[in-house]
Amino acid sequence: MHSKTPVPAKSGDGSQIGEPVKPLCWIEIPVSNIPQAAERLFRLFGWEIRPPSTTNFALLMTGNHEPIGVSLVLRESPSGANNEPMTTLVGANVGADTIESVYARSLKLGFMPVEAPRAIPEAGHGMRAVIRDPDGNLFGLWRD
Repeated sequence: MHSKTPVPAKSGDGSQIGEPVKPLCWIEIPVSNIPQAAERLFRLFGWEIRPPSTTNFALLMTGNHEPIGVSLVLRESPSGANNEPMTTLVGANVGADTIESVYARSLKLGFMPVEAPRAIPEAGHGMRAVIRDPDGNLFGLWRD
């Protein structure tokens, strides 16, 4: 059961840090073409765009129509907005019940293979694969 009362966070040593645990708001994935990237992610994972979306931004939703905390942002230039470098790419891990079929579909959609599906014996469980989108972002596929 989830508590409605904010719970103060604890540091690694168990001491309280005084602030309630804060949820992740979103992760930005820099892409060169938002409509194309959104279409690829919709066709691979079923993620839909939450209106309003623009040519510079799109918030993605899961199949249950809740925001998932992922937004696509237009890569403005090599130097980015405010002359900040735009060299950071994203690595996101996505749950998949059938990693082999999601991996195969990703390659047909223009993703590039990084790591073929494999069991993770060092974790004691799970299967993983890694793909790279045309903008260079990494997506891990994970099944527990």
